[in-house]
Amino acid sequence: MREEKKPQGASEKADVSLAAAEGGDIARTVSGGSLQPRTPGGTFRPNFAAGFVVALVAGLFMGSNFDPPTYLQQIGPPAHSSDSMDYVISHFAGIVLATLLYFGAYLVKCKASKQAPFVDKKMIVPGLLAGIMWDIAQIGWFKANTVLSYVIAFPIIVATPGVLAAIWGIVLFGENRGRRNLSLLGLVIVLQIVGVSIIAMSKGDAK
Repeated sequence: MREEKKPQGASEKADVSLAAAEGGDIARTVSGGSLQPRTPGGTFRPNFAAGFVVALVAGLFMGSNFDPPTYLQQIGPPAHSSDSMDYVISHFAGIVLATLLYFGAYLVKCKASKQAPFVDKKMIVPGLLAGIMWDIAQIGWFKANTVLSYVIAFPIIVATPGVLAAIWGIVLFGENRGRRNLSLLGLVIVLQIVGVSIIAMSKGDAK
């Protein structure tokens, strides 16, 4: 009797769909193109620690990316300009140079490991559009820092994208499923809205 073979990956997809439908955390995670089981206990996913550390580093860099122009502004004339908009071009130039450096390191890694670099043509246009929107937002951030001060502008600008990203994650990607996760996320969003509102109302001229 000939045994019917299931399509490769069908059982794994079923596991993922079942876990998502039950509102629980997905019991498996994608790694290297295949689904890998969790470690014993079900609380730790492969590569989680590496991703967590990288996220912390990214947050550190994002939080300090205005430090160089701010330092020069505080020195002020005649050595440096006190207008924040005068630092936009140099700021963006640094980002371009850093991107070229990172991409070069990625190509070297691919060559050393004898792997072809991943380049998807479908990502080019969305990437450029995202870059344009980010440029506009970054210029606005420079201006907001001057008008509102860093103490006011930074919490508002950092908190708002996090709320929007969380909502997009739920609507588009089905993240944070389950009543408990959604309740905690809703509480966090409410607290952020309250905090940002209080910070925005605290702006005022010292007397």
